[in-house]
Amino acid sequence: MGNLTSAAYRAIDEDETILNEIVAGGPDLAPPTPLQASTTEPISGPDLAKSLPEAREAWNADFERRYVVSALEQTRGNVAAAARLARVDRRYFHRLIERHRLR
Repeated sequence: MGNLTSAAYRAIDEDETILNEIVAGGPDLAPPTPLQASTTEPISGPDLAKSLPEAREAWNADFERRYVVSALEQTRGNVAAAARLARVDRRYFHRLIERHRLR
């Protein structure tokens, strides 16, 4: 999970570089959009009933799921392209899809 989290933070920091790579990669890939919370779920602070490690794990899992969903949306469900966008191995990206029960 650390690899995906690191890639995600790099993607956020290097959005201009990613946009250039996507444009160079072909017209079938749309530029990434910022991850947004679902309109039905308000963004809230951390659950202080949980310990810091538990709260961190919950936030990381939620971020990871949103990142995978966003990458799949941007690539119109193309898993190989989404993995390239996330800069992770395609097999690892498939495991993330299974972990978050997205297919």
